[in-house]
Amino acid sequence: MAYSAQQTEHLNAECRRIADELQALNFEGLGQSNRVKSDRVIEHLRHGAGRRLGILKRSMEEIFSVFPPAQERPLGHDRLVGVQINLHAFVINLAGIFDNWAWAFIFRHELLERVGGRINVGLFKSATLRFLPAPLRDYLTSRDISSWQDKYLKSYRDALAQRIPLYIPPAAWSPEDTARYERLEQEKVQCILSRQWERLVACNS
Repeated sequence: MAYSAQQTEHLNAECRRIADELQALNFEGLGQSNRVKSDRVIEHLRHGAGRRLGILKRSMEEIFSVFPPAQERPLGHDRLVGVQINLHAFVINLAGIFDNWAWAFIFRHELLERVGGRINVGLFKSATLRFLPAPLRDYLTSRDISSWQDKYLKSYRDALAQRIPLYIPPAAWSPEDTARYERLEQEKVQCILSRQWERLVACNS
C-alpha cells in the first residue's frame, strides 16, 4: 500500500468534503442563474458550470471507488481504463469550468468589447482580471494559484487535449518487476500485431 492508514483516512475524508463543496457550489450557481435575465449568463452558469460541477463530483467519486487509496493489488486493465476515463473527465471539466465562470461574468456585466473580444475572456487573463472584484482578482493572481494554474491545470489540460493523454501506472514496481512488466508490454504489442487475442488476455490478467 502506497499510503499509511492515516493518509488513507485523510484522502477519503477530503474526497467526501470536496464532493460536498462541489454540490454546494452547484446549488449556488443555480441560485445565481435564477437572479439574472440574460440567457447567455444562465447558459454558462446552469448548463456549462452546473453540468461540469456534476461531472467533477461524480468522476472524483468514481475514481475513489474503483481505485481507493487503500488499494494494494494492481488494477485489472478494464478497471484501470475506467479510472483513466474519469480522470480525463475530471481534468477537462475542471479546466472548462473557469471559462464558463469567466463568460458568465463578462455577459452579466456586458464587458465583451471592453476586454477586447472573445480571445481575452478568461479568469486568468489580464484583460478579464482587471474587471474582477479585488478579493477574487487577488486570489487568482496569488503565487500559489497562478503556479497551480500554469504548472498543473493548463499543462495537464493541454496534454490531455493536444498531446499525450493522462494515464495511471498500474502499479509501483521493483527493478525486477519493472523488467518483467516491460517484457510483458512488448509481448502484448506482438500479440496485437499477430492477432493472438487469447494470449493478449493472458498477458493482461
